[in-house]
Amino acid sequence: MITTVEPNADPMNPAPPETVQTSTVDGSWSSSLHPLGTTYTICENVNSAVYQQTAPTSGCYSVAPAVTTDLDAVVNAGNLDFGNVPVHNIGGTKYKDADMSGGLTGSDSAVTTGVIVNIDNIVYPNGAKPNLQRTTDGSGNWSVAGLPEGTTFRACEVVPTNSMATAAICLTGTVGTADTTNLNFFNIPLAQIGGTKYYDADKSGTLTTGDSAVQGIKITIAATKPNGVSDGETVYTAAGGSWQSKQYPEGTTYSVTETLPNGNWTQTGTTTVWNGKVGSANTGNLDFYNVCTATPGGRTLGFWSNKNGQALLTTGDFTALSNLNLRDANGLDKNFAGSLAANKTAFNSWLLSANATNMSYMLSAQMSATKMSVDHLFSLPNVIVDGTRTVAQEIVYANSLLADAYVAPDLDLKNLTVKASAERTEQGRVKDILDKINNGGSFVQSAPCPFTFPY
Repeated sequence: MITTVEPNADPMNPAPPETVQTSTVDGSWSSSLHPLGTTYTICENVNSAVYQQTAPTSGCYSVAPAVTTDLDAVVNAGNLDFGNVPVHNIGGTKYKDADMSGGLTGSDSAVTTGVIVNIDNIVYPNGAKPNLQRTTDGSGNWSVAGLPEGTTFRACEVVPTNSMATAAICLTGTVGTADTTNLNFFNIPLAQIGGTKYYDADKSGTLTTGDSAVQGIKITIAATKPNGVSDGETVYTAAGGSWQSKQYPEGTTYSVTETLPNGNWTQTGTTTVWNGKVGSANTGNLDFYNVCTATPGGRTLGFWSNKNGQALLTTGDFTALSNLNLRDANGLDKNFAGSLAANKTAFNSWLLSANATNMSYMLSAQMSATKMSVDHLFSLPNVIVDGTRTVAQEIVYANSLLADAYVAPDLDLKNLTVKASAERTEQGRVKDILDKINNGGSFVQSAPCPFTFPY
């Protein structure tokens, strides 16, 4: 487009712009004739979607020639030339690579708004080196328009937090004679799985009041990623009983198991293994519930009545036994006040004759065996065996159940519990616990048993 002001023109009413076309043969152009002294501005109309102007650098020619200057002479001299370079677009799409194939497959979907793509290492044909940045739109697309043909570039995505790239994060190229598309990026979201290890004191298999967290339990995760690659890890529960995996790609299948510290631990929950698939967000509440048992150890009535047990008994032992509320079949006190030999014989006879017709008699016999097992270091006195009571405390409690006090409305005294009564029932329950101790039985503990980790 040529805008002119001729010497005799009205300054307030200049001539309309003149539009000319370049030759299809050699690209030349020329204006119509104008009087000497005409001033002019010459600009080309560039389709910026197709070309970028490279000359003149100011974009237009503006000339106020001397009076003797012939406009046609200037044009014919070829000095009013324009330079262009073709321009093209580059771009691509950001995909969630569901199968981790690193390429576009049927299971993939576009990632929506907000993924940053940096276009750097750009070198235009004239040596200019701009750096650009784009953000994917609502359809996951990004593009840069109007890059000169021959421009070299590198496009790099900024991998979003909690995602991993499954293909190259930087793509390089040269702008050619057409738009460059399919500069695509492929990612997959990452997430963790986790849970808590509880000591299930009431063996309910669920989290209830009184349950506590357990540190140091081994958790094993076997995983298979969407591309079929096996993965996994071993973690230990933290101080708060919690455990958490590393990040796995969305769609990863997993199987989570726990390894107990030793044979004293058992599972109480209904779920002994957690199977599932990693989602787009973290998965929690993959919990495990356990209890542990402890064996206090002991020796039976048969041991303390035979020659091996009898050989261990001392005068001090019989003094300790006489200080207990021991009863015989008739509910009478059982004391050992004779010689050591006589006491051993009496103890043997008393133990072997014990029965539950009078429950206080049977309780007395089991309590005496437990007492001797503790005093001779066959039984651990601090192992919990009844609620929160230890072996030593259970002996004290059993002794209290054999006191002579009368408890209404029961007709039995505590030392003679023949008929059904609350006293007889409780004596029978405690008798069974002492019998279990004496026979080497194990007991669920009210708190986690100590162990060393890692293991």
